[in-house]
Amino acid sequence: MASQWRIRHKLMLALGLVLANLAILLGGSLWGLISNSATMQSIHHKVTDQNSAEIVRDYVVGPELLESQKQTARRTSPPPERTVIHDRAITRGL
Repeated sequence: MASQWRIRHKLMLALGLVLANLAILLGGSLWGLISNSATMQSIHHKVTDQNSAEIVRDYVVGPELLESQKQTARRTSPPPERTVIHDRAITRGL
């Protein structure tokens, strides 16, 4: 035998279920946005701390030793590889 619920009650139940699904989707989206924002803030603070640490390191090492390390790194690093695109840019004067 069919249910004795009126159509009005069935439609209200369906509307409630749709609204519950929308609320769950909205909550998940907000959770993701808040999590993303927290991650970006964490990365921002780490970059700021890294910049501060580099300033302290440069101060402790001294400019003379730092320059000699840079020159050594330039001498020991291999030259960049030439590519076909690089060669075409050179021949065209770009």
